[in-house]
Amino acid sequence: MAPAAAGEDEIALAPGYAANLEVARASDEVEQSGDGFVRNGEPLTIEPAIEIGNIFKLGTRYSEPLDARYLDEHGEEHPIWMASYGIGPARIVAAAVEQFADERGISWPRALAPFAVHLVALGKAGHSRARGRG
Repeated sequence: MAPAAAGEDEIALAPGYAANLEVARASDEVEQSGDGFVRNGEPLTIEPAIEIGNIFKLGTRYSEPLDARYLDEHGEEHPIWMASYGIGPARIVAAAVEQFADERGISWPRALAPFAVHLVALGKAGHSRARGRG
């Protein structure tokens, strides 16, 4: 999750803690207090966020049909529990735009910028040196 004003989700934040709001609400560590939430006595701030990665709990949906198994410490066979971890390149770009854009437009972080370029305008505003040249 990446904090972003245009985010479709919400995250709960406190010193040393960050979680999706749904996860925080379901946690035994988080309590409702008035209109907000607290964890270990610390109030949680709730911020909008963009999901950039996800986890899908697949369980044994694929391992059972494929007979994918493992042996436990007692030598007994069990189906493998699976999950899929993903990150969305388009979501990374959207989060970067939300976090780094300003009143002049998009300002790409160095790690995502396609080129390292600095534009420098010379001369006075409204004057063109190219006038009168064929």
